[in-house]
Amino acid sequence: MNWLRNIWRAAVSRDEKTLLHLRRIQFQQLLRNYGRILDLMADAAEKQGGGFVLDSQYVVSLVSELVNLSKAVVFDFMAITGRFDASLLRHMEDIELEGRQILAEHESLQDPQCRSDPTQQPASLPKTVDPDDLARALGSHPVLYRGTGQVVCRGAAAGTVYNLRTDPDPAEFPTGGVWVDSDLRQVVELSRVIEKVTAILADAGAPPSYACRLARSHGIPTIVEMADVTSRLATGDLITVDAEENVVYRGPFPELVQYYKEHSASDGEDEVEYRLLRKVRRRVFPLSLLEVRDRFPDVSDIKTVHDLVYLAHELAGEHLANLAKDSSILVKNPSHADKTPFLLSLGAGANTSIQADRSLPVLSDFVTGYWEFGQENDLNLAKKAGRRIVVLPDKETAVMVMPLARGFDIVDAMMSGNQSNNYIYCRFDSGFWNLDQKFARRSAVINILTHLNFAAAETSRAVTGWEARLNESATGKKLRMLGRVCGFLDQRDRLGWQRGRTSTQIDDFIRNHIA
Repeated sequence: MNWLRNIWRAAVSRDEKTLLHLRRIQFQQLLRNYGRILDLMADAAEKQGGGFVLDSQYVVSLVSELVNLSKAVVFDFMAITGRFDASLLRHMEDIELEGRQILAEHESLQDPQCRSDPTQQPASLPKTVDPDDLARALGSHPVLYRGTGQVVCRGAAAGTVYNLRTDPDPAEFPTGGVWVDSDLRQVVELSRVIEKVTAILADAGAPPSYACRLARSHGIPTIVEMADVTSRLATGDLITVDAEENVVYRGPFPELVQYYKEHSASDGEDEVEYRLLRKVRRRVFPLSLLEVRDRFPDVSDIKTVHDLVYLAHELAGEHLANLAKDSSILVKNPSHADKTPFLLSLGAGANTSIQADRSLPVLSDFVTGYWEFGQENDLNLAKKAGRRIVVLPDKETAVMVMPLARGFDIVDAMMSGNQSNNYIYCRFDSGFWNLDQKFARRSAVINILTHLNFAAAETSRAVTGWEARLNESATGKKLRMLGRVCGFLDQRDRLGWQRGRTSTQIDDFIRNHIA
């Protein structure tokens, strides 16, 4: 009866391969929706940052699209896991209900009588700064910079300088301080003290970067590309940052800060559309899951839209990784054209011809980066055991699941000639039971991903990164960088993470292999 057993096994294997292929497609659809939500969040933060005439229809469209995308993510999650989650659905329904309430409030406030009714409007702050007095003060107050750099987030604030170039310990950052840095590379440390920061100045930096998105989301006056601010300002200096007019003044300038506070409250932020946008952002933006430190976050920890979609894609990825562990359906010598899941070892016995094989460009570029790191560090990967990858392939996409001793990493990407379709998603596990090792690995990953300009997020489970709409060449380059990151992680996983030396090891890696 061996022939019958073989036929049965072959049929089961085909079914499992089909299921895995379908789950891959659903997972990638979920990630695209997650990416669209991140795009909406970034755009809303930029709108709230100032400098825009906010159309009322923008808020209506934002709420509607967020509700629809949240539904899509939850349904994709349930399709992938084959699990009906009533608790997750309740959270989704609560978000939808709140979205409808916001839209209903918006409709009621479109009535001109309601807009002009004092009972419907917050009380205006009394004007305490005389414009003529302020004009005279502006003419005499010492100016450090005028029109230098690029404003990322408008506003005005005064505070004490903390220069990260000369005082590199962010733990000493004072409440009410001005964050002054060379290139905003320490964005992870910035995120941990963001509530203390009144303004941000930097020698370099790009408005689309993660650090700038963080500043806009918190409404912190920010100016980048100032070239020499770390050379001219010392820790302890008192300054006033006017990111409305792109001026930095020496010393405190309370009249100016108060003037902007009063006029922004009456002229801009008090408008109906801005008030509604603030409500939407408070319900959407925060990733409160990162506050759960002593365990893995679960459905009971969801408070925002970001929490909902983040946990859904994390659990969906976990389910996909578990499906991909079934070695009975994996082949070792794949024919890439038939989309068969296969197992690839990047260590001893690895087939390095995959680097030259462009039938799967996503895999080819990733593997190239991994081997480049190995060669540059004399790891002798041809003889030593290396990372194992379960590849779920398609012509222009590939999901690469990488099992670890504890947990798993994932890199998923689409690379095509259509830039609008391209994306890269990565997920790196904490990977250890030991807390020092866990924290060191996570710290390394989030610092590297933010340096590479991914939209990165961290919870006790893992660190994830997302970037979209790169052209084909830039996508390939970023995949090679991720291959190098995996090589670096493998090296440190074997040698052990030293928590006290993590920042030095990260700097060395970025300088030698990323920059």
